[in-house]
Amino acid sequence: MSSIVYVTDNKMIEYHRLNGNTTMNFWRLSSQKQFSNFVKGDLLFFYVKERIHQKERSIVGYGKFKELNKLSLNQMWNKYETLNGYSTKNDLKEAILKVSKQKKIPKSMNCIYLEDVVFFQNPIYLSTFGINISNKLESYFYLDNYDKDLTSKVLESATKDGIDLWSVATGSLSKDSLQDTRLIHKVSKAIGKVNNLKYNPTHLKIAKNMMNELEGFNLIREKRLEYYKLENNKVIIAIPLVFNTRNHDDSFKRILGHIMLLKYYLDLKDINYSFYIVTEESLTKDDQEILKGINE
Repeated sequence: MSSIVYVTDNKMIEYHRLNGNTTMNFWRLSSQKQFSNFVKGDLLFFYVKERIHQKERSIVGYGKFKELNKLSLNQMWNKYETLNGYSTKNDLKEAILKVSKQKKIPKSMNCIYLEDVVFFQNPIYLSTFGINISNKLESYFYLDNYDKDLTSKVLESATKDGIDLWSVATGSLSKDSLQDTRLIHKVSKAIGKVNNLKYNPTHLKIAKNMMNELEGFNLIREKRLEYYKLENNKVIIAIPLVFNTRNHDDSFKRILGHIMLLKYYLDLKDINYSFYIVTEESLTKDDQEILKGINE
């Protein structure tokens, strides 16, 4: 799971917070540098300067990336309206003109639609973790480029203080939202240590179809096959098992090796988890006993 920290207009963020928005359109000028390695489910942190003369910006919340669209001002307003962060189309137009170096409205803008937006009870300063970011920064940076565990540290710090009380009072957020994100981020980091399951095109299609039909599970990260479900602070990780019927033993050993390696990295991060194997194949009694033993 990648994490981007983006310099953000505090006025826009405050609008979303006060209105209890848990989804939002995070718009960017098309001329700005494009993100790389940023996929569905990744985190975009809001980096703001709350006061004009404040020396250091702070992280005040985040949203999870859902989709990217390229839209004109009219299309953007028609599609998202106040989820753009402003109460009127004219206010949105003025905000765009303010950040445009050419002082004109671009033909199109990058629209990053965020869901599961969370605002922190207290701002988090990166200097707390020994990270100093220049105030001249105008766009964004990848959080874990400074420290591979910096996202986890930020989420842990935010979890201690909790979610913005106004957001909780309006009923737009659950108190568990932040803790759940922190837990899934740790799972995603562990999974990132393990290569993806190797299936031929036919078996890959079968695996994806099986996982898409799961009820109550969500994809951990795009381009991966593992899904998850949270139950009482425990992560149930679903993994597809598709056999090559002509070579059952080798197929089973390969998936078993994948699970054991994943288990090793999950244990390092002290995560409460269990595996749920999704398969349409007939498992032998030995197969069932081996898979049962993994969760014990």
